[in-house]
Amino acid sequence: MKQQLSKNDIWQLSEELKKNLRKSDLVTPRDRVELVDSTIYLVNDQPRFFKLGDRILPTLRSMLDSPGLLKKVVVDMGAIPFVTKGADVMRPGIRDWDADIAKGEIVVIVDEKFSKPIAVGEALHAGTDLKTVDKGPCVKNLHYVGDRIWSM
Repeated sequence: MKQQLSKNDIWQLSEELKKNLRKSDLVTPRDRVELVDSTIYLVNDQPRFFKLGDRILPTLRSMLDSPGLLKKVVVDMGAIPFVTKGADVMRPGIRDWDADIAKGEIVVIVDEKFSKPIAVGEALHAGTDLKTVDKGPCVKNLHYVGDRIWSM
């Protein structure tokens, strides 16, 4: 079910995004914004954001068009098949990360070869703590290439 947002709703969405992302002009009152199934925001017919609990997060399509919205975690090429099927990111597969990531922060997961976004996830450890972690999950996978949002 689609619901078109009013200009006031779009302004509120824009303000919410400004709080959580590194860019402020992702949605403007000139855009046509629709909410699909109460969880996915289409901006000019493209899936740009999704609701997860009380947070509004960027989709991978937003990450492709506006790099730098989120801090990143770089994974090796061997981790990609697992991450793109919804698996959490495990410590052995992580090659690099932004050191100032906070525990619970939303991050983008990129591949080491091309730096292309392959997933959006929630950090399970702070960036400073990742040096001491040698196994186990480090990023909870929330949205990935090939999932329902990506396929829209």
